[in-house]
Order: sequence, then structure tokens, then C-alpha cells
Amino acid sequence: MNVTDLDGRYLFLFLEDVKELVAAGSTTRPTRVVLKETDGATIIDELHYADFEGKIRLDLSGLLAEYSSDILPTAEWAFNEAPCLDLTLEIGSHSYSFMLNAASRDALSMISDIDFLYIPEDISIPVSILSNEDLGVEVFFETSSGSTSISSKAFGDVPIGLFCRTFDVRSLPMCKGAFRLTCEVDGHNKGPRISPLYKTAPGDYELYLFRNRFGAMELFPMRGALEYAPSFKVETGRSGRSYRCTNVESDDILLQSSGNLTRKAAQVLTSFLRNGRGYHWKNGIWEPIVIEGVNAKIKTTDFLHQLSFEFRYQNPTEIQNIM
Repeated sequence: MNVTDLDGRYLFLFLEDVKELVAAGSTTRPTRVVLKETDGATIIDELHYADFEGKIRLDLSGLLAEYSSDILPTAEWAFNEAPCLDLTLEIGSHSYSFMLNAASRDALSMISDIDFLYIPEDISIPVSILSNEDLGVEVFFETSSGSTSISSKAFGDVPIGLFCRTFDVRSLPMCKGAFRLTCEVDGHNKGPRISPLYKTAPGDYELYLFRNRFGAMELFPMRGALEYAPSFKVETGRSGRSYRCTNVESDDILLQSSGNLTRKAAQVLTSFLRNGRGYHWKNGIWEPIVIEGVNAKIKTTDFLHQLSFEFRYQNPTEIQNIM
């Protein structure tokens, strides 16, 4: 996209919108490039030379992905503009203002890429709706037997942003089979937005939240084992006639196995883990985590898949509070 087309636009991060911005420049004299939050902090201030075609080419997607905030869902409908950034790009003497949403354009018609998940009965399912001048949403609980309206929300005069809330599974209509939540949006982007197909099943689960490509936090329960897998660095020194341990440094790494997943769910989880961060439900709060490594094999068949990943907590945590 040429930067001259930016002014007044509403763009999405995870498509081609900001992956290759093109501006005229010089191969002999650098052009100053400044990106900043409109009426706010400067994000970059750099000098760029043009390529042999006389073009300055900018990829802002990776940089801007870190400037939007995660929204942890609550039990009631809440609105948040955190995924949306009001930005100004200055190329030399020219200035362009635009709005960026840290999501895929598909967020206007979808809320998840996952097809099926097993979940525990005592869980709350987050639902997030991106509104772009829409009127409201009605949420339906759907099974093979039919659908029941369980919530509605009018968006009011809010132009752009995320509406989100959770639904306690125990408060939903009784159902022994699989179910899903369908969000019927009314307004500018009218149509259904469908959750994964869920089925409650007994077992021990570890609960995670990851940010999906639609700009929202998505729940991912896992029935695989959680292991504490620390690494130690031990230093020894001579003390009298013997050698003794003088210092021990530990790296508190945890290893999570996903349990059985569909091929599609495994693909989506891999994309979540590639982002390098998420949240783990522990002791009644969502603890931020950093992904350290992933062991995944995605097959072309529809047989059940498993993968595992290593992570550490972002905040200092006593291991006895984890395992």
C-alpha cells in the first residue's frame, strides 16, 4: 500500500495493510520516518534510504503488534478500545493519520478458527465481538436440538472496538451433547459469528488464554499433563580438602502437554504459541506466561493430534504455588 492511501483509513494488522507500506524516497539523501501515536508517544524515529527503484518500504506489522493491549474478559459485557491504535506516520514533510486494529479483517465476520474442543463443566467461555459501527449482538446457545437466546447487547454510539464477556457453562441450558455459541450481529457487519463446537468431559484440565488473530483472548483447555521441568546450573568450589556446592541457579520451566486435539485445533494452538505469550489460570487468576519452546507435528490426516510446549511465568512465582 502506498502511504498516500493511508490518510483517514481504518486498517487491520494481520493482513497486507501494514506489512508493506511504500513511499517515495532518495537513494542519496535519507528521509526521516516518524511513527507515533496521534497526540501521544513516538514509536519510531528513523532515517531511511530508498531502494534502487526510489522506494522506501516499511513493514510495521511486527512492531505495532506489541503496542496493543490484551483484554481479559469478565462476566459482564465490557467494551474496550485497546486493540485499536490512532496513529500518525510522517514521511519527510508529509503526514498521514490512520486507525489501526491489531486483528485480522476476518474479525468482522468470525470469532474463532478452532473447530472442536473438550472443556470442563466448571468453566467460563469468553466471547468477543469486534464492532465497527454495528448496532448490537444477540448470543444463542446451539445444539443439534435447536437454539436458545442467552444474551443480547446494544452497542450504542461506540464506533470501533471489542465487546466481550464470559458465559459460565453451568448457567447454560442443560446439554449432554456438543454445543456452540452463535453471535448474531446486527448493523454494518451483519451476520453470524460462530464459536468452536464444545463438549464437556470429565478430567483434569489446565486452562490457557491466548490472543487470536481476531484481536481477542481465546480459551484453550488442555487435558494433558503439566510438568515442572527446571534446569539447574551448579557451581562448585574447594573448601578445605573437598569440593562443595557454592552456588545453584535454577530456571523454573514448565512443560504442558496438550492432550488429544483435532488437526484444526492443533494448527490453531501452534499459531497461538508462535506469538510467544499467553495466560495460565492458576490460584484464581490469569498468570501471564512466556512461551520458551514448542514440540509440534501436524499431520495431513484427521487423526487426533498432540503437542507440547515449555513456558515460564512472566512474574516471579513460588513453585509450591504451581504444582
